[in-house]
Amino acid sequence: MRKIISLTVLVISTIAPAQNKAEILSELYQFASSKVMNKTYDIPQKDIWNAIYTVGTAKYPEVRRDSESKGILELYGEDDQNRETLTIEILGEKQPYRLSFRMQREKRGKYPNGTYTNWENGGSMTQYELFSMQWQIWTMLNGKVEYPEELETKVADWNAKQKKDKNRIVKGKDY
Repeated sequence: MRKIISLTVLVISTIAPAQNKAEILSELYQFASSKVMNKTYDIPQKDIWNAIYTVGTAKYPEVRRDSESKGILELYGEDDQNRETLTIEILGEKQPYRLSFRMQREKRGKYPNGTYTNWENGGSMTQYELFSMQWQIWTMLNGKVEYPEELETKVADWNAKQKKDKNRIVKGKDY
């Protein structure tokens, strides 16, 4: 009878393993995403404008169109095989404001003889690019995102169990 009970406990413990690093990072990303993505800003339009201008011009070297009064910023970047146009617009007549992001991306290939193919549609902004840009704007306007104590405890517990530094979850690097 003891063998059956101990075998049952062993099977149950292997079926329900502890949370792994990917699951914890996923929870952290989901929380940050819920705080940052597609949120309204109850901040003066000038402050939002300064934030989107700073974040946008850090990635795209050329400003094609900017109108602080209308809240539209159009940015452009190009290399020999890619070109992108990003438009960020502040929506709303008064506070709270929302942000709209539109991207036109084109790509072309290069033949072995050095000539290029025609420009083709290269898709739109990826979810990661959108999150990254909104994260930067959010932190400029609202400060850092505070994670709940429950998530901080999970990270601390995970890190305490790790013997190697490379397996730890590092704030500022992983989340």
